[in-house]
Amino acid sequence: MKKVVSVILGLFLAFSLCVFPEVQTANALSTAPSAVCMSYYSDIYSRGFAWQTTTDISETKLMLVKDNGSTPDWQNAEVIEGTRKDFLNYRYHKAQVENLTPGAKYYYRVGGNGVYSDIGSFTVEQSEVKDVSFVYVTDSQ
Repeated sequence: MKKVVSVILGLFLAFSLCVFPEVQTANALSTAPSAVCMSYYSDIYSRGFAWQTTTDISETKLMLVKDNGSTPDWQNAEVIEGTRKDFLNYRYHKAQVENLTPGAKYYYRVGGNGVYSDIGSFTVEQSEVKDVSFVYVTDSQ
């Protein structure tokens, strides 16, 4: 009987965290951007970014700095405004950047309202082929 009750309580807890996000812990509802994904966009010289935040973040910004051999200078970063969609207690953000310099390394962070993700980086390939075809699947859970 204890095992049955334990399983039922576990299922109820899992269900309530999925269906009623306001029940989640404060840590899960942090305002920092999470689930940051980067992929190719229109060709190998472009990138698309997606991330989520709580509804506390109203801005959708991608900050991009080309590597110059020192610490990224966020004061002089290129700022790309993205788009967002709201769903329940979350905002889903997207931004794209095109015409990146072949062979260059870039640093990026995403967010808004003074709250940003960890810093990521990528290097743009140098290639004669610009078109890319691929399937990219992710699951934020």
